[in-house]
Amino acid sequence: MRAGSARVLIAASMLLVASCTSPSETSGQPASTTLSTEQGPGSNGSGTVSTISKTFQPVALAFWNADHGLVTGLMTCRGCERRSVGMVLTTRDGGKTWRVVFRGGTSAGDVTTLGPGEALARVGRRLLRASAGGRVWHALGRSKIGDPSFVDPLRGWAVRPSSLSGRLVATTDGGRTWRIQHEPCGPLAHFWGPDGWERTSVDYVTDVWFVTPERGWVLCGGDGAAGSAPVAVFETTDGGRTWAKREAAWDAEPGGLQFLPDGRGWRWPFDFGYVARSPDGGATWHRGGTFANGGPENSIWFVNADTGFALGKGDLWRSEDGGRTWRIVGSVSPT
Repeated sequence: MRAGSARVLIAASMLLVASCTSPSETSGQPASTTLSTEQGPGSNGSGTVSTISKTFQPVALAFWNADHGLVTGLMTCRGCERRSVGMVLTTRDGGKTWRVVFRGGTSAGDVTTLGPGEALARVGRRLLRASAGGRVWHALGRSKIGDPSFVDPLRGWAVRPSSLSGRLVATTDGGRTWRIQHEPCGPLAHFWGPDGWERTSVDYVTDVWFVTPERGWVLCGGDGAAGSAPVAVFETTDGGRTWAKREAAWDAEPGGLQFLPDGRGWRWPFDFGYVARSPDGGATWHRGGTFANGGPENSIWFVNADTGFALGKGDLWRSEDGGRTWRIVGSVSPT
């Protein structure tokens, strides 16, 4: 499992949201997350009282630096004509406050940064590209990709579709088109499992992360049970033509991973409450800090070796020591 205030939505974005939002919803004004009571006529002409409850559920995050970042999420509404709408929010103060910069569709997916002020996000069935720190958005087309990772505004990798049948894909035109890539997932990985040393397939891509056009990592998973599964990390130094296994273990179900250019990296299981750290490109791992309320929910982003952010149970968490300890910054919701 990627900053600015709302100002302009170009024509493609307006067309996208028109089918799923009212005219007032496309204005870029923050959505309410409070309970409200509305008075309206009943079927017999008498007044009736209905309660409208709006709740924002963050899905994925990405940060340009320690202050500026984005979150995708879903605003659900009980008592509204439209029950849900996908959203993108931005922050300029490290996650203390958030503003809506895009609305559309009925779902939200992964987000990543492409370069200074640029980002890519999946909202509804559309892949969207942002510029000007998230203030301007335009649609690239329909896409089912997940977990995108870019080394520059044009070259990136992702998982398609974002599910247990996911395959590794890449783009050289900023996300407009994607091609299937050679991947390491599938071979039998040798590791210590519940029954001792064994060989088990890790046959689907969970996440991908590249730091240069040549160097990157893929996280693979296999069939498991009771919340655990075979997990393997592979590294390439030639742009994905060949891959080397860096880790294979029986662990909690795989979530995501991220690396820095110097080889320091992080790996986390899905919704299991801890982050593992690697100092050497994934060859060895050390379990880091845990989350008091069970997060993260499969979205973590480090802006450098010390500062990282994570989503957990609707809250934004922050680490200042490379993932060893975490604290809650606050809830993620439009203001």
